[in-house]
Amino acid sequence: KLVALVQEIMHGRIANPPKGKEDRDLLDVLVSIKDEEGNPRFPANEVTGMFISLMFAGHHTSSGTSSWTLIELLRHPDYYAQVQ
Repeated sequence: KLVALVQEIMHGRIANPPKGKEDRDLLDVLVSIKDEEGNPRFPANEVTGMFISLMFAGHHTSSGTSSWTLIELLRHPDYYAQVQ
C-alpha cells in the first residue's frame, strides 16, 4: 500500500508538475532529472525506495538508542535510581 501511495503521488507530479520553482520539492527535482538520452535518471522504483527510506530512517536510530539506554541503566542500578 505504501509503495502504491508513493508511486501514485509521483506519477501525479510527473503528469502535473508545479508551475513555479518555489512550489517544487525534492520529489519534483528527482523526477525531473534526465540522463544524456533524455530518460528519467531515477526509475520510479528507486524514487519510491528513497522516499520510503526517508520516512523510516529515524525510527531505527531512535529505537536503538532507547534500547541501549535502558540496557545500560539496568546494568548500573545506581544511575537507574537517579533517573527514576
